[in-house]
Amino acid sequence: MKNQVRMTAEQAAAAILSTGDPRSAEYRAGLENRLDWHFRGKPKGAGLCNCPHPPGTAQADAWFAGQERGDFEMAAQLLNMISEGEPCESQ
Repeated sequence: MKNQVRMTAEQAAAAILSTGDPRSAEYRAGLENRLDWHFRGKPKGAGLCNCPHPPGTAQADAWFAGQERGDFEMAAQLLNMISEGEPCESQ
């Protein structure tokens, strides 16, 4: 098994966003929020229900897009672990 590196949601988001097109502060905040939710074991009362922006605004859209990116990145990481034959914990 490879050494596991623990990082914060902020560090993970910075690594994810270090390549590609620049993203807004709202997108980054949504990504960090969703990564944090995954890192903490998906606690109830957190995640999508905590959007700090009014519905229908560009800021809310960007925040939710960041949330979706967080889910995508976590799924990609899980698939990578499975393809490498590493054991993973189910939640």
